[in-house]
This record gives sequence, structure tokens and C-alpha cells, in this order.
Amino acid sequence: MKKKSIFYWALSLLFIALSCSKDNNGDDDIGPVITEPFTEGVIEMGMYSHGIDLGYYIENIDFSRDDTREQLEALLEEQGAEQDFISLFQSIGDQNPFAALALVFNTVICDYYIKGETVLGEARGFGYIYDHFHDQGNDIGKIYMETEVQTDEIPESDRRLSVEYAPSEQKEINPNSSFDVDLFERTLLTKKENVAGYACDVTEYIPKGGNVNVPMKKLLVYTSTLFSSTINFTHPFYLPEAGGVLRIDVFMENDTQPTMEMRPYKIIPQSISDAQLAIRTTEPVYAIDDTSWAWKSLGIFMSGWSTFED
Repeated sequence: MKKKSIFYWALSLLFIALSCSKDNNGDDDIGPVITEPFTEGVIEMGMYSHGIDLGYYIENIDFSRDDTREQLEALLEEQGAEQDFISLFQSIGDQNPFAALALVFNTVICDYYIKGETVLGEARGFGYIYDHFHDQGNDIGKIYMETEVQTDEIPESDRRLSVEYAPSEQKEINPNSSFDVDLFERTLLTKKENVAGYACDVTEYIPKGGNVNVPMKKLLVYTSTLFSSTINFTHPFYLPEAGGVLRIDVFMENDTQPTMEMRPYKIIPQSISDAQLAIRTTEPVYAIDDTSWAWKSLGIFMSGWSTFED
């Protein structure tokens, strides 16, 4: 009887061990993770600051109306003081004007349509649309911008912009990023993190030699080799990582929380049609080195923010 009890006890332990091994497909205790390469589907990317989901406000303000300030005030009242991103931005700006400016320009949410080495990022900010197409295999990059704000301050001919460029000729620099990777020390950390079900390596970027003239104190970059690096070109900051970047934490303050946190709401493997990868266009089509489009884009970037003013 005693031997029989020991046998069942040992069998139970074996069953528990096998069950745990089957359910825990992660490593470094990060929980279950997906192991299949992501070759086709959609990434719904969000943007956060100090725990505030900035995308909530982008999605719930109709910038084609003339009462955007009233819409914003109603949303802030509904969400409460802890979700008041306007007060947060003002507080950050009092200490670090550059950080506040970076928040203004990078407060976007984006849906990435991915098929192999081709990606179309359809982004929305406060009052504007920003689409970025990148075909890594054929060395094609395209940008489309449009303001959603009804304003006389932007001429009709400047409400929409199209740009085309060859990514290889840009030395792998995102045309809308001022991030200079040569100013930073890059360190691959020993830990891994679970980002939307995918195990990611974590890389730290800090200014070389403690350079105080670099506005970013630190970046944490989360990458997965299961994703093509082509998505990296459509992020607000281009980082020359071998794997696909799924999350970026940007620290512009001496704080334990990132000033900006780009991370996905959802990652959805699914079939992507050619139509879903087609970027909108308008005339004229500017070259990437034509400074006139850059100046015009500033008006589009700021068009929604200007409607919040008194």
C-alpha cells in the first residue's frame, strides 16, 4: 500500500511538471510567448506618457468640427485629473521645453499593415493623418500627410503632401527623425520582456560620455527577430536594430517612468491585401531633400494643436 501511494505521488509530480512545461513557452519567466515568425498582419500601436493613453484623445476628437477645444475639455473632465495630458505636457515643458515639443510632434497612434518586408504605417495625430510606406526589398519609401482641420491658415494646395524617396540613399535614417544613433552608447541588456505576447530583447541607449547636450536621457528599445526590421523605418524614431522594434521607451526627464512610451495595443496575424498596402498620394510629389515640403509639414503637424488655443 505504501509503495502504491509513493507511485501515485511520483506520477502526480510528473504530471504537474509536464503541465507546467507545456503551458510556459516563455523564457526568463516572462510568461507564455508566441514562437512563430510574424510575416503578415496588423500591429495597432499606441502612444503613452506617464500612464496616460494619448491615443484615447486622438480617437475621440473630431478635428473636422470647429469645437475641438470643447471636445477636449469634455474628455478631460470625463477622464479625470490623472489622465489630464495637457497639464502633464505643461509641467514637462516647464522643466524641459524640448521634451514637451517632442511629445507634441510624436503624439500619434499608428496601424501597421505588414506583408513580408513591406509595411504601410497609417498614423493619426492631433488633427492630421501621416502615412508612411516602406518596401525594404525594392528600396521604396513614400509619405503622405493631410490635415483634418478646417482652417484658412493652411492654403488648400498645402493641406495634403506626398513625398517619395529611396531609403538606401538616406543612410537608414527615418526622414522625420532627428535621432542620431552615433551620439549614444548601445547596450544589450540581459533581461527579456513580453511585449503583446512576443519575447523581446531589451537594448539600452544612453548618451555617450554623459553628454548633457543630448535631450534624451535614455531609450529602452524592445525588439523581436520574429518581425522584419522594415517596421522600424515607420516608427517616430528610427533605430538600426536587426529585429523588428515593438516598443520604445523614451526618457527625457530624470524619472523612473518614460516620457513617451510607444507600445502595441494589439498584434494581429492575418492576410493583407495589396489594397491595404496602397498609400494615398497627391500632387506634386516632393523629393525627400526638398525643404519646402518639410516647412509645409510643420503646418500640418501643428494644425490640430492650434485649435485648442483660446
